[in-house]
Amino acid sequence: MAYIGLAYPTIAKLDPATNTYSNGFRMGKAVSVNITTNYNEANLTGDNVIAETVKEFRNGTIDLGITTIPIEAYNTVFGHTVTPGEDGTLIIDKTDDVPNYVGVGLLKEEMIDGEKSYIAMWIYKVLFTESGESATTKGETVSFQTPTITGTIMALDNKQWRERKIFKKEEDAIKYLNEKANIPPEA
Repeated sequence: MAYIGLAYPTIAKLDPATNTYSNGFRMGKAVSVNITTNYNEANLTGDNVIAETVKEFRNGTIDLGITTIPIEAYNTVFGHTVTPGEDGTLIIDKTDDVPNYVGVGLLKEEMIDGEKSYIAMWIYKVLFTESGESATTKGETVSFQTPTITGTIMALDNKQWRERKIFKKEEDAIKYLNEKANIPPEA
């Protein structure tokens, strides 16, 4: 298997009481993703060897590089106050802002023996924080600078933390992610 693409970062607010999603939207365009999982581990030693071992999912981390942070993310994801106005949108960050749990969807393109498939991935419960900000002046050359947000991945009460579905057509994978995020079909 060879992954040859990443696209369609999708976010939706999670209601932890019902495990349903709302306020779904695209989180810019995908630049990169790095998902790391952490496990609780224990070994039982008997007769001078490991007799039993256990490894259970504890949590994970997702670093999501995107082209932009959409306005709706400041409230839906990070819990900031967003006020649209005629002359622009005001975003106020407060020390007691509480980020929301969200579901995260991604689309990975894969090629096996010359044939493409599309893997739609949905991570059920993530709590994102904003990373630091940096910017560089243009100088003699222009280079793009893109944001990365970092989140903690958690399991739902039923112990599920991620699902993946493989499609032959990209549009079917996108439709699946939109349904997961409760994004209505385009008219």
